[in-house]
Amino acid sequence: MPSDVTEPRPQHPSALAVCALPAEEEAVSQARAFVGMQLTAWRIGEEVVDAARLVVSEFVTNTVRHSPSADVSLRLTRARAGVWIEVFDSGTWRPPATGGPYDDLSEGGRGLMLVQALSRQCGVHRTAYGTCAWATMSEHPPGGRRARTGGRRAPRTTPAPPPPRTPARP
Repeated sequence: MPSDVTEPRPQHPSALAVCALPAEEEAVSQARAFVGMQLTAWRIGEEVVDAARLVVSEFVTNTVRHSPSADVSLRLTRARAGVWIEVFDSGTWRPPATGGPYDDLSEGGRGLMLVQALSRQCGVHRTAYGTCAWATMSEHPPGGRRARTGGRRAPRTTPAPPPPRTPARP
């Protein structure tokens, strides 16, 4: 995960939600539930909500497993360009050890690659109080973007008529 990428700041934020949890195993499921509830309330699409849950799950799991922090904070920001996810803890981030490639049977090491695949941008940086892992996500999934129609509404499709009924035989 790139640590040298400067975290972009949301332009024109329209909503903010914050959640603070103890850095314990239960925090992972609680953070996922918080993200699902909040993004659904903001009317973000289900596919993006699911991806955001995975991103937050990875970030919070990393705090619980690898940080000496007693707590973890989650901040969601909605803006014109999408959703910003930030997870803060009081630990000091260190780049992952480069001991060798992960194989298909290893239990860890692929979560941050998943975050990179699901987000537009992501990174980790130190703060005055510890570490911030962040990701930006579009409100619309890549395959489900709204069709560009030059400012016009997309034409409606009419469902096909049902097949003719055949009378039941006695």
